[in-house]
Amino acid sequence: MIQTQWVKQLQQLGIKNEIVLSAINTVPWQAFYEPETFDADIELPVDMGDVLSHIYQVAVKLQPLFDEKADLLPKKILEIGTGRGYQTAVIAEVVEHVYSIERNRSRLSDVEKRFLEWEVKKVSLKYADGFLGWPEFSPYDGIVVNAYVETIPETFIEQLKEGAKMIVPMGNEENQILYLVTKQGKKVTKTMMGVVHEPPFVRGTE
Repeated sequence: MIQTQWVKQLQQLGIKNEIVLSAINTVPWQAFYEPETFDADIELPVDMGDVLSHIYQVAVKLQPLFDEKADLLPKKILEIGTGRGYQTAVIAEVVEHVYSIERNRSRLSDVEKRFLEWEVKKVSLKYADGFLGWPEFSPYDGIVVNAYVETIPETFIEQLKEGAKMIVPMGNEENQILYLVTKQGKKVTKTMMGVVHEPPFVRGTE
């Protein structure tokens, strides 16, 4: 089975979190990608010029977010940038609920149809400017940002639960680093995770 082969590739690339690997093995890849053109170590294009984090990047982002002890798993995740919805569906396999924001109305409409067809549950989608977050359901046990920022918006910090984790790429057009951000009171700690290639964070909607 092709999904099992991809999971083995991810393990070879350093993805060891069994919760993440199990979720990846469960989500129907064919709902989001063309399997015959997919390769685990290259980027995949998304409609209208953006770049969707390929599956390895998704796994890298989620691995530090999900503790392998069941009682420590986050229950409520905020995702900034739905994209095609693949990462959203993977997260939904693990947590109680995902709140995902997408600024592109056409893309979000496609995701809504895809989720309905493939019966993806435990997800709330919102057409909005991701910069604002989704304060109605905050604080969140984790936040995943799918576009690079130069500085982390204060709205994200405010909506992150005490002691929770945020995964966010930071940098500029030439250089981007993925960071694991933790919040302890007024102290925000950033830990470098590695170089990534993500689209820029864009304000507003379209």
